[in-house]
Amino acid sequence: MFRPRTRMASMGLITMAIGLVLSLLGNPSTQILAQTTLANYDLLFTIPVGEGGIQYSPKREEQLQWGPTALAAAPDGSFLIANTFSDNLLQFSANGELLRTIDVADTARGITDLKVTRAGIFALDGAAITPAVLHFTLQGKLVAKHEIPAELRPSFTGLILGAADQIVLEVGTKAAYQMLDASGRRATTAIPGLTVAGQLVTVQSPDWTVPMSRSHASVLLGATKIDISVDNVLASPRILQGTSGPAFYVLTDELAADSTGALVIDEVVRQYSTDGRLLGMARFPLMEQAVSVNHPLAVGWDGAVYALLTRPDHVQVVRLNFLSTLNPILPVLQQRPSSVDMPQRQDPTDSSKAQLQSDVGILACINRNDIANIAAGYLNNSKHLTWNNTDKACSGRGKPEGLVTNASNPSVAYDWGGWATVAGYNTAMDQGWQAGDIDTCNPMVWNSQLGRWDCNGVESCSYGVDCSGLVTRAWGRNDKKYGTSTLKEISTALNGAWETKKGDL
Repeated sequence: MFRPRTRMASMGLITMAIGLVLSLLGNPSTQILAQTTLANYDLLFTIPVGEGGIQYSPKREEQLQWGPTALAAAPDGSFLIANTFSDNLLQFSANGELLRTIDVADTARGITDLKVTRAGIFALDGAAITPAVLHFTLQGKLVAKHEIPAELRPSFTGLILGAADQIVLEVGTKAAYQMLDASGRRATTAIPGLTVAGQLVTVQSPDWTVPMSRSHASVLLGATKIDISVDNVLASPRILQGTSGPAFYVLTDELAADSTGALVIDEVVRQYSTDGRLLGMARFPLMEQAVSVNHPLAVGWDGAVYALLTRPDHVQVVRLNFLSTLNPILPVLQQRPSSVDMPQRQDPTDSSKAQLQSDVGILACINRNDIANIAAGYLNNSKHLTWNNTDKACSGRGKPEGLVTNASNPSVAYDWGGWATVAGYNTAMDQGWQAGDIDTCNPMVWNSQLGRWDCNGVESCSYGVDCSGLVTRAWGRNDKKYGTSTLKEISTALNGAWETKKGDL
């Protein structure tokens, strides 16, 4: 995790969660903490990666490889997987037999979460220009489309099932808005949280601004307070699902740093009784995932917790085993940081760009509100794109997913190697340039110094911004573009996740 350093230099990215703290995990497949044994889960079935199975996107430099986005458990014991790269939903029996393929290419831009009730299949089309919850019958026929309220579109993160099978919208890590009732009809209303056995359950998040509170959180079940503590730093817990009882599940992420300083995470599902007793814990092997999945956990109709595990050549559907204790797998801080031994950092104002006195002598040339405002300009941009912008032939260009012809498109198109300003991008679109490029390897160019053909993914016909290009602009660096490997030239490593603030990378 990095914060911008003072020296005037150039740009880089803050992925798509602009204005928020962004933590880079690196390649999860290379940060294996401990091999998970079968004692942690029961394998139900395996699905191959490739034709006839699950699809992954090809690996490209500076782009996150992706594939399935969600797992859901159906009332009949079957499972559905959002196979987003192939624009379909796959339904499997409990022993792995493919029961149904539901094509969503014409109805959804990108399914990011999935829930199944007796009333049908509910898919969150989170990648659409206008995000919506799609209601399918259990046979896969689309029957309704419910748009996400405009005020919630910048912040929704997924779907949760309520205790009576309501479809609830998750905002951040909290159940905040009921979208549909148990029959699938629109029933929009703000809610204070989920209910468990008739009791309201809410989360009190850790306070990262107080050193001794970073490892503690609590869950309020009615009048009962459930304390949660870890050895390192705790992220805000999440309630997996509302229920009528007799137990419910809380998902926790414990954060630490490995010997190289990379962020590592231990993700644990905790099972509690409706009187607040801890019944057991199960570890989800998050750091072993070959491809990241938005929502890999599902509470089954039998009360068990199921998970989707991704491997390089296959995926597994497993049932988590709950144990009374779990062996720790993260390195533990020898001394918990305190307000005394941590450097006190201030954010300079526009009128005072004074040098910050700290362990590394950090300087700042742009304040956090300015960073957030620049980033918000990209997020909130809207540009009408014509066929010339989206589909006109352009040598070496790979068309980004999600572009819509002859329509208003949000944000700024992803363009490998690009670092366009918002105004520059909009002007280029008016001039007939192509919107973005995801191909990092065309055309091939002859490298005379090395005597070989190299990839040159920066196309002369496309315009937009890539990950590091966005960070570069957001950090106010306009003299040159910084890349993933060179952003460290204009930033300084923080002591840990607890120090991250808005605008940090």
